[in-house]
Amino acid sequence: MAHMRKCAEDFANLESIEYFIWATQMAQATGIRHTLENYRCRFPEAAGVCYYKLTDVYPACSWSTIDYYGVPKLSYYVLQDSYEPFHACLMLKSTRIRKNWKVPVYLLDDGMESKDKEVRVEICAYDETFRKIATEQYVRGNKADRVSCLGSFSLKDKAEGLVMVVLTAFINGVRKDGTFYWLNYHEKPGCLLELPRTSLEWNAEGDFLEIRNIGDYPAVGVTAECPTDNAKFCVEDGMFWMEPGEVRKIWASSILDIRVKAFNVGENRFYGMNCLMKNEIG
Repeated sequence: MAHMRKCAEDFANLESIEYFIWATQMAQATGIRHTLENYRCRFPEAAGVCYYKLTDVYPACSWSTIDYYGVPKLSYYVLQDSYEPFHACLMLKSTRIRKNWKVPVYLLDDGMESKDKEVRVEICAYDETFRKIATEQYVRGNKADRVSCLGSFSLKDKAEGLVMVVLTAFINGVRKDGTFYWLNYHEKPGCLLELPRTSLEWNAEGDFLEIRNIGDYPAVGVTAECPTDNAKFCVEDGMFWMEPGEVRKIWASSILDIRVKAFNVGENRFYGMNCLMKNEIG
């Protein structure tokens, strides 16, 4: 418990149970995802990796990514991204950025989905005000491998404060994968909950939620919840990044009593329905 609290304190002031829950899940996601991705980048020296632990066998405050009642935690969705068969990632040795920081960029394709196709990976780094501090694009030709190093992404000067790095991968111009990293968060605990605010709105279409970022800034860590039926509720994706104006459609097991949240969303709205929801964190 002391170790869990120490890790969580990098992410938030643990003044309430809500902040403690959020921070422990963020610490868990951060620690495990980089290990998973680094092992995947080392194929075939590393041919498989499983993490501890997926579920709980009794109600507990633990490192599971799905709790005893079957509810996925934020960390579950981050690690889901790390296991995607087609996935672009950074091979990070540390979450702290130093001067002349440089990190390898990898493309993982276990199913050889991109064979004989063109792949493009776009990377953009933001500071804590959402100012773009670096951008890069990598193009891989038709030759496909399960693991490809596309080059290096770098920042010439040491970044002060939070840095967020967003990766988006395309096959023949169609978006197939996206992820984001939070770095240097240790310098100011809680900075991920102090980002410039944006606004989300959403509606339901059949079994899908259509989420829109209607604000002026990216929405960070977007996820959907169903508090009245959380033991059965699940969604196709969670903990993702949305640019201003972006629309994302994700499958959901239920479309009733949905709450959509993000690190920097203080008020969420249903559009097409007369309902107002408040974000509990941030």
